[in-house]
Amino acid sequence: MEREKQQVNANRIEAELLRWKEKEDRFRQLFSFDMSTNKAFLKEKLRDYERIIHRYKNTQNPTERFTLQMLRQERKHIEKQLYPNLLVRMVRRFVINPVRRYFIQREISIHKKANQKDVFRQMRDIGMDSHFSKATRMMKQENKDFSLPITHYVGDSQRMENQLLFNQAEDGSHKLTAHRVSLINDNNAAENRSHTFDLQNGERFQAREAFNLLNGRAVCKAGNWICLDLNDRDAAGNYRMKTFPSSHGYDIEKSLQTAGVKEIKDPAKKEGLITALGRGEKVSVTIGRKSFLIEANPQHKSINIYNKDNLKLSSAVAQGKQNVVDIKQGQNLSGPARRNGMKMN
Repeated sequence: MEREKQQVNANRIEAELLRWKEKEDRFRQLFSFDMSTNKAFLKEKLRDYERIIHRYKNTQNPTERFTLQMLRQERKHIEKQLYPNLLVRMVRRFVINPVRRYFIQREISIHKKANQKDVFRQMRDIGMDSHFSKATRMMKQENKDFSLPITHYVGDSQRMENQLLFNQAEDGSHKLTAHRVSLINDNNAAENRSHTFDLQNGERFQAREAFNLLNGRAVCKAGNWICLDLNDRDAAGNYRMKTFPSSHGYDIEKSLQTAGVKEIKDPAKKEGLITALGRGEKVSVTIGRKSFLIEANPQHKSINIYNKDNLKLSSAVAQGKQNVVDIKQGQNLSGPARRNGMKMN
């Protein structure tokens, strides 16, 4: 039974015909007259069959093409039943039907353009709108469900692989439903990470934000700070999300002031700094007379500070109030700071 359902779902024309058959069965229960001979019902059925034929006329699916061939024969049968006079059928075929097909095509065209606008907005929301033309080509090929691969390097040996997953609804429109992001290290497979963001559940992150999340940093969305728990996966293999709402009380500006970040005193620099940290970036700042890299840490209501060797420091060390040697001995670190086994950028 499950296999039969999958076959029907793969054949869109068959699925449309089954929906029409269900409508016909419901009408039989409601009315006493014979649906197979009722002219009003047959005319509506004929119009719907013409719409289906026109919508899927360019399908490349062999099963759908065969179903379409059978449907055309069924349409001719209904035409003969409704219009037994040959002359009437010829007038319909060469005068009425072309006009009707024009309006059907216009309706389909309007629907497709609206759908393309929706898809463009969806791709723009995750920073992938520059690849919209690729998605459009796939949609024009009448692909039911498809994925769009997009890969780019983010370092000498680190690349980001994106898979945009599209699904087609019953009305033929496509929707971007998921964004699978993989962070691949060509030199060390142990550092590879992947996560699928469910766009239908509101997990909409720009590509750069997704990169930062996979690197273990936090991103701010609508006042909520979000990060991935890189030590905990769900049944689907995705990292669990941790959310720190505004009620959690994380004040990033206060954290920057406490850490003595110099840029916080300049309104223009402060705004740009807070915006970058909200995107999950690791940002270069000045504390005292030295440069450091910082990132937001909403869980502990603070910021993480790193020196040029990527060693994580306390605010006191960065401000020169404590000796870094004591911190190194306490942490027993012999190399760059690491989070969950992956060297952080």
